[in-house]
Amino acid sequence: MSAVVTESITAILAFIAVILSTLSLWFTSLRGPDIVLCNKPEFTLQKIPRQTFERIVPDDLSCSGDLFFLNKGTVSGVLTLEARFEPANWLKPFFQSSRFSFKIDGTQHEKSMPPMPIREKESSVICINLYVELHNWKKYFEHAPVSEDEMPKVLCDADKENKLRFHGFCAKLEPSMPIGTIGIKSYQTMRRNLFGTNIDYKDLIIDQNVGVISKELVDGFRSCDERWDTLEPDAVLMKLREIHRSLEDVVYKPIEHNMKKLMGIVEGRTLNTGLFDELTSKCEGYDSRMAMVHFVLRSANLESRLVEYDSRTREWNRKFDLLQENQSNKALEEAVNKEKIFLEEESGLIAVELNKVQAILQDCYLSRPLGT
Repeated sequence: MSAVVTESITAILAFIAVILSTLSLWFTSLRGPDIVLCNKPEFTLQKIPRQTFERIVPDDLSCSGDLFFLNKGTVSGVLTLEARFEPANWLKPFFQSSRFSFKIDGTQHEKSMPPMPIREKESSVICINLYVELHNWKKYFEHAPVSEDEMPKVLCDADKENKLRFHGFCAKLEPSMPIGTIGIKSYQTMRRNLFGTNIDYKDLIIDQNVGVISKELVDGFRSCDERWDTLEPDAVLMKLREIHRSLEDVVYKPIEHNMKKLMGIVEGRTLNTGLFDELTSKCEGYDSRMAMVHFVLRSANLESRLVEYDSRTREWNRKFDLLQENQSNKALEEAVNKEKIFLEEESGLIAVELNKVQAILQDCYLSRPLGT
C-alpha cells in the first residue's frame, strides 16, 4: 500500500508541476498582448471665457478625457480607438454635428486614431477630445420652399425665429445636466488560441454621460439671451444682402449678357454657363447661406430652371463651336438657330424672375432695424 500511495503522491506532484509549468509558460511567453483600460475617464466640459459671451453667442462645446492603457501581456500589442457621441434629448433640436480628435504623445490626430503599439508591461495615455457643434444661433436658417408670396415673411422673420430658438435653448439649460453620452470601442491585438493573435474589439465605455453643464455656462448663455439684439444684430438679413449681391453679379448680369449676345446687341456668341454651380460654390462651408440660397431659388421655382439653363448653354457652346468648323452643315446650323430662339426667350424670362427675387431680398434687408 505504501508503494501505491507513494506513486499517487508522485503523480499528483508531477501533475501540479505540469500545471505550474504551463501557467509559468503562459504568463511569461504564451499569454500574448493584454491591453487593458486602467481608468474611467471623466469628460469635463471646457469653460467658455466670459469675454467670449460678451462678443458673440458661442455655438460649439468641447470636452476631453484621458484614457490610461496598460499592456499586461508578454508581447507588444497594437491598439486603436473608435468613439461615438449621442446628444441628450434636450440638445437634439439644436445639435448640428460632432467630431473627435485623439492626442498621442503630443501629436493630434483628427477624425480617426491611427494604430498605436504598446510594448509589453508598458503603458500609454490617449487624450480624446470631443467637439460638439450647435446650430449657428444668429445665422441659422432652415425652411422648406414656400410660394413667392410667402417668401418675404419667412425671410424677414428669420432673425426673430432664431431669437425664439435661442430663448428656448436657454430655458432648457440647467446646471449638472449632461450634453449627451459617449461610447468608446477599442480594436486591439488579442491572443485567442495558442497559435497566434488576431484583432478583436472591446466595448470600453458604453453610454457614459459627458459634458456636465456648469452654472457658469448657464449664466453665460442666458446673458447672451438678454443682450441678443446687440450681438450681431439682424444676422440673417445681412446674409440676404450678400445673396442679393451674388445673384446680381453671378447670375443676373451673365444671363443679361447672354441675351444681348443672342440678340446681336453685343459681339460674341459663346454664352456664359455654369452659373448655378458658381453661385453655390460661393456658399461652400457656409451652411446657413447655402440653405438660404436653395430656399430662395426653390421658392421662386428658379433652381431647376437655372440647372437646365446651364445645361443648354453648355450644349449651345459645343454646337456653335462645331458649326464654326463646319459651316456647311445645314442640320447643325438649323439646330443652333432653333436653340438660339429658346435661349433668348428663356434668358429674358429668368432675368424677370431674378429681378422679382432681388426686389424681395432688398425689401427684407432694408426693413430693419425697426426696433422690434
